[in-house]
Amino acid sequence: MRKPTRIRATWAKKAAQQFLQKMNIHAPPVPVKQLLKKLGRLFYFYNWQEPGFAKEDGFSLPDKNGTYRIYINKDLPAGRDNFTYAHETAHIVLKHHEEFDIDYLTDLEYKIIDREADIFATELLMPKEWVLTVVHYPITVQEIGRLKDLFQVSWEAMINRLDDLGICTKEKCKEMLAEWRQWKHMLAEWSYAYSTSKPYYKIYTAERGELIMNGFKLKEFKFPEVDENMRFLECPTCGNTDFSPKAKYCKKCGQYLYNSCNNVPFDDDPNWCGEKNVGDALFCEYCGTKTVMYDLLERMGLINQETTNEEVAVALNEDDIPF
Repeated sequence: MRKPTRIRATWAKKAAQQFLQKMNIHAPPVPVKQLLKKLGRLFYFYNWQEPGFAKEDGFSLPDKNGTYRIYINKDLPAGRDNFTYAHETAHIVLKHHEEFDIDYLTDLEYKIIDREADIFATELLMPKEWVLTVVHYPITVQEIGRLKDLFQVSWEAMINRLDDLGICTKEKCKEMLAEWRQWKHMLAEWSYAYSTSKPYYKIYTAERGELIMNGFKLKEFKFPEVDENMRFLECPTCGNTDFSPKAKYCKKCGQYLYNSCNNVPFDDDPNWCGEKNVGDALFCEYCGTKTVMYDLLERMGLINQETTNEEVAVALNEDDIPF
């Protein structure tokens, strides 16, 4: 039989796209486990302390009748199991068992077909066009988590895909996750120290370029500067800086470009304000009403004025961050 000599990345991606079309799947999440069951019989094993099993996520074996027996590690965490289903799907759809004698491949040759399977699995679970369509900017830990849940993959797989598509580098994602981990630990200490009846604010006060939560600085959001007309120099949502002279909204994402007071005219009410504020004002400096920036941070999940310390303590027990 032939030996693999190079990674056929373009071919593997195209095969994944054609497989999705064949299965009539056009939106996430991909029911990859069900798809794999159509290709063979599915079995599970645990991390047996035997050679060949201790470090395996999964493997597949061809039967004489042209079907496959697929074995998946039952101990895999959610998200990683889906990638393993997709990886084994790849070996079958790409006909690796038919094209190569896998039992007699060198380590390097096996890595070649394994990499092809990873490329197929990535495109199958997180197609480029789907990711580009649903991603929201700016990229935050919350956004990575939302995408991870939407595509039902692991944190690592989602971060690798964002890096691969040029949306956010691995280094940046890991930096944000490290800061989130530090914030989570500080929040646990703060939550334990205060009464559960006291209102909890994710953003207690703010300085441009950083967030301060009860004295702890969190570098997760950069407040935009404004020009002489009080318009943002940079869109706080997508980072765009190219605006027409009279533009009021960002042409890239539609974000309003002024940090205006939310106290606007209603039914000829004389007690309205609507003044434009500096970029880091969460409350209007003229009347004390919430601003556009406050609403933006609230939509991003950085402000929650209703949550109590007790609810925060409960939330910390949910293991939804990979640490």
